[in-house]
Amino acid sequence: MRAAILGACVMTLAFVGCASAPLPPGMTVRSPVVSTEDSSMDVLASVPVPPSMRALLVAYPPDPCASTASVVLLDGRGRFIGAVAPGTATLLAVPALTRTLHAISSDELTAPVGSSVVRDVVVVPPSPSGLLVSATRFSPSVCGNGRPQLESATKEQLEWKLVDVAFIEPRPGAGEAWLAAHRARVDEILHRRSEMAVDVAWSGGPL
Repeated sequence: MRAAILGACVMTLAFVGCASAPLPPGMTVRSPVVSTEDSSMDVLASVPVPPSMRALLVAYPPDPCASTASVVLLDGRGRFIGAVAPGTATLLAVPALTRTLHAISSDELTAPVGSSVVRDVVVVPPSPSGLLVSATRFSPSVCGNGRPQLESATKEQLEWKLVDVAFIEPRPGAGEAWLAAHRARVDEILHRRSEMAVDVAWSGGPL
């Protein structure tokens, strides 16, 4: 049996395993379903992609250096796009003209107003490339502080990282409801300029 993701195109992928961290806010597990076009293929994720949208695959493979925090993706207006935790991946639909997203740790989003924060401004790579998340390390064999970092990855690079992940998808309305409960903190992170907020511009490599 093969497995696939349906977005702008079909990609042949390996089977998925189980998530190794709590389910990210606003997300739900997606169970594989048998393809209606090819019964030998399981569809792991699918997303409608009208001309005004594009599919964006985001993967966070299991990582011994990772914390349990999720990476939450927001657009420039602070709207919920999706989230991933260690051991999960998601296929998101984003406006085709989107050039950047804000990537923020769920721990930092839920911290009290006034807490320090690092906000990653992530450049959206051209389709069909996606985003690969990993935990920071001081060296290949020494873990860092567990904070997630993002880098661009090709479709082929992402496929090799999907063996041990569980696919999740946004739960309609749930992400926005979760953000609403932390709106003061979201507004502080995205809009209030102060010494407490540090922007990290990212353009295709590790942050």
